Amino acid sequence: MIYVIDTNIFRALLSFFPKKGKRYEEVWERIEEKIAAGVFISVDECYNELFKQFSEESDEYKGIHRHREMFKNPDNEESLIISQLLLNPKMRETIHQKNILKNRPSADIYIVAKAKVLGATVVTNEVNNKVENAVTNTVNTVDNKIENTVTNNVENTVTNKIENVINQI
Repeated sequence: MIYVIDTNIFRALLSFFPKKGKRYEEVWERIEEKIAAGVFISVDECYNELFKQFSEESDEYKGIHRHREMFKNPDNEESLIISQLLLNPKMRETIHQKNILKNRPSADIYIVAKAKVLGATVVTNEVNNKVENAVTNTVNTVDNKIENTVTNNVENTVTNKIENVINQI
């Protein structure tokens, strides 16, 4: 199984789980093993979102950049899916006009397309809101089934999610 990781998961991991202490080192080692094996991947737009958030001198940026190869560009099949997704007005709503005008990345459609092509599971912390509804409705329209990992308490559940995913593999 391949897991496509959303930007908000990286943000939670980088904000709440620094590499300190034995437990955290064990979790990070397991995460890094899955990244190296290609089990945990993401999309280039997630990298771009994270790149804009952290300074180049920060440990967070260095950690992301060290795993740059896990952030994949869309292939031709994914590009076709993205164009299909953007035909849906609800999906277009997920890309805010201010993001377009300020050239800010928006990863959701890339994540959906990557998951559809690979038959992968999406791992995200997005809660039931307009973006998630648009993604879910559009994905169902193009006959793709993805699993959304939703959490109400990022600090307590992100570790459990990542450990569960790792343990299932």
